[in-house]
Amino acid sequence: KLEQDNLKLLEHKLNHLDTNMNPMIETERRQVGIKHTLKRRQEQLKCRQKLKQETERRKREKEHEKKRRQEQLKCRQKLKQETERRKREKEHEKKRRQERLERRQERMKQNEKLVQVEDKLNHRDTNMSPMNETERRQVGIKHTLKRRQEQLKCRQKLKQETERRKREKEHEKKRRQKRLERKRIEHNEKLKQEETKEKKRRQEHLERRQERLERKKKETSKRRRPRKLVVDSDSSDL
Repeated sequence: KLEQDNLKLLEHKLNHLDTNMNPMIETERRQVGIKHTLKRRQEQLKCRQKLKQETERRKREKEHEKKRRQEQLKCRQKLKQETERRKREKEHEKKRRQERLERRQERMKQNEKLVQVEDKLNHRDTNMSPMNETERRQVGIKHTLKRRQEQLKCRQKLKQETERRKREKEHEKKRRQKRLERKRIEHNEKLKQEETKEKKRRQEHLERRQERLERKKKETSKRRRPRKLVVDSDSSDL
């Protein structure tokens, strides 16, 4: 701005000097005006270029932010799907256990009916039954042994089923832990990459800003140089 003011002052002096005392012809005044116009246009072009670069930088930042949000949305959707899948698995397991319990209860009812029938046969009237006391005792012992064997088998099956469920739970727990650990590692890697990109972008932005400040500082120092030599030379010529 100081340089522009000096140029305007010089032109004003030259344009208002007396023709007898002014050695500068019309062509020289036009050349001064052309140089001033060219310099102004160059500054305008630089300003437009800087504005364009800043606009492109903001556009890249917006695209980067949009991409990051899309990745976060995908991650949340995957987590939601995984939660729903676990919920379905739990419901299926609950339904399977309920069906198994119903079948066990049905078998127990059938066994109770058989026991009732045998009890009726063992305790009917002696006049109608050809079975003596010894035979009834033997039948009772066999029935007791059979019932105990069935109870033992049932307990063994129940124990095996419990152990199998325990193994399944432990396996599922390990699988979930591995999956969570893998997701945690992937998430940490993504965060590190994003932090590295963000640091790099900030560093580049800081460097560009520093360069702009240096250029402005140099331009300001150039503009602040005294232009007395030009005026003095003109005045001496005058």
